[in-house]
Amino acid sequence: MSKLKMMIVPALALASFATAMPVAASAQPMPRGPAHASAQSLNSFVERKIELERRVDRAAAQRRLTAREARDFKRELAAIERQARASMRNGLSRQERQALDRQLDRFEQKLERESRPQFRPQPGRR
Repeated sequence: MSKLKMMIVPALALASFATAMPVAASAQPMPRGPAHASAQSLNSFVERKIELERRVDRAAAQRRLTAREARDFKRELAAIERQARASMRNGLSRQERQALDRQLDRFEQKLERESRPQFRPQPGRR
């Protein structure tokens, strides 16, 4: 074998291996472990919290909540967030995720109930 062939053959083999490796790696499924589940839970929790904050702001802007009620709702939501962050430090278990979801569900129900427009008869009208 000539000296040129001895250098080219391994170089071609290495090049073909180097180009095939990223393709094989990209075909592998994404790792799904506790860290992935925790990040996914955090993202869904943050999105839901942001939406609830918007709803509190909207209800206050539409005067369905007083400024004090809106502030109290935001404090309650901040407390839920602090609890979630403390739980997420060591990773969330399924039970902890479900407990946080239940807290947000109760918060959402309370917001709906208290920000519902009140239809009271005007004095002097029937």
